[in-house]
Amino acid sequence: MQPMVWTETTIKTERLTLRPLVDKDKPAIREWMSSSEVRRFLGGPVGEAHLELLELAVVGEQWGVFCIADNSSDEPLGSCTLERERGELEVSFQLLPEYWGRGIAREAVAAAMKWVWNNADDRSIIAVTQEANVSSIRLLRSLGFAEEATFEEYGATQVSFRHTRPTSTATLDT
Repeated sequence: MQPMVWTETTIKTERLTLRPLVDKDKPAIREWMSSSEVRRFLGGPVGEAHLELLELAVVGEQWGVFCIADNSSDEPLGSCTLERERGELEVSFQLLPEYWGRGIAREAVAAAMKWVWNNADDRSIIAVTQEANVSSIRLLRSLGFAEEATFEEYGATQVSFRHTRPTSTATLDT
């Protein structure tokens, strides 16, 4: 029996494929979810109990999670997530450290945003990151997100951003 996936969509960019997570991605998911470096601005590494549940999960059933994979090897590099836990559509991302600084997160988030604008009725997308996460703030601003507010959460100052639906999705670079 095939697992139910949140979308059958696969998004291709110049270097990346955004696709549903599959079982073969579990070792990479475990790596980025347990990494203090990756999770530095995301509340820290998840605990062993969470990781054990992940091993039992059918990963493609989680709504809103794209695996960011290399086009040529299909190797998982990280994830790009769309969720509504804050009441609005929020984009977030995480990459294994060896892929930082290569424009991969920007390419993946831009592709996910374009997908939202072409497939959903949302008027805007939000993003939240810690004020100390200057790389993510720079990335969000480069994609046209505007800072809205700061607030305290998880013991740190957070910055919320918003990107409003463009009149044309052709202008979004992927």
